Amino acid sequence: MSLCVQLATGSPGVSSATGSRMTASRKAWVLTGFGTMLLALVIIALGIGRYGVGLNEFFSLIFGRASRADAECWNNIFFHLRLPRIIAAVLIGASLAVAGASYQAMFANPLASPNLCGVQAGACFGAALGMTLGSSWLLVQFLTFVFGFAAVGVAVGMASLFRRGSDPMLLLILGGVIAAALFSALLAI
Repeated sequence: MSLCVQLATGSPGVSSATGSRMTASRKAWVLTGFGTMLLALVIIALGIGRYGVGLNEFFSLIFGRASRADAECWNNIFFHLRLPRIIAAVLIGASLAVAGASYQAMFANPLASPNLCGVQAGACFGAALGMTLGSSWLLVQFLTFVFGFAAVGVAVGMASLFRRGSDPMLLLILGGVIAAALFSALLAI
């Protein structure tokens, strides 16, 4: 009997606790590997740019061995320009991953996307409306956010309106299709 079959059936040959520890250990190694890779990429991204810097200069700045003029210049480049952008990129990527995972968990479908609830169409309409109304990036971002939520509100409203005797997940998906069609039509106007 193979190890996978023994773990799945819970046969006495292998305890399920051992199987759980193996998967937890593997998860820990995978997370450690991805964390190390992220840290290495952040360090590489700090050194890449118009004013490239090698590892020696980078570590001499970090450990305080650079000259005062070089330290002030690199301090401005690293900590005032590059590092905030890198941190923003990491945080935005993490939030998009959490949003995608929550969609996939909510719909119990690994292929779920923001199209299902009409979020993408609502956000596109909000962005287009913001660009039409003014040139402020804050207005564009605000309307994108508001109309993304409005599309979800339309989808949930449609699902709750016809919820008697039907599958609520199916009604939510159909409400999302209706919201996506509505906001896509508004975008086309």
